[in-house]
Amino acid sequence: MIDTIVLTLTKDMFHIREPDKFSPSARWVNNPKWHYRISSKQNVIKGEVRRGIYKPYLILTPKTNSSGIVPMLKIELSLPKLMFGNNIDELQYKAFVSVVTKLQVVLA
Repeated sequence: MIDTIVLTLTKDMFHIREPDKFSPSARWVNNPKWHYRISSKQNVIKGEVRRGIYKPYLILTPKTNSSGIVPMLKIELSLPKLMFGNNIDELQYKAFVSVVTKLQVVLA
């Protein structure tokens, strides 16, 4: 059974709408002159957990590639928790479209 997965997105694959929800703020991504090493994280808020709201863990980091230093977004999540609110129920491949749709809604 697949539980926790990590998706890694390049700068052209994501947009940060609310950079201040990251700690430290992810405003550095939109600054064309950023050249320092910084890592911004967005954890689940405890109040949301108590209300049964599950959100992925987001990590925004600069990575070096052939183009220089570029921001990358890692999305770490449990697929069963996303879909069912627990790690006991198993997902089947036929749920793929539903998983992608729900992930897009949660990340939006």
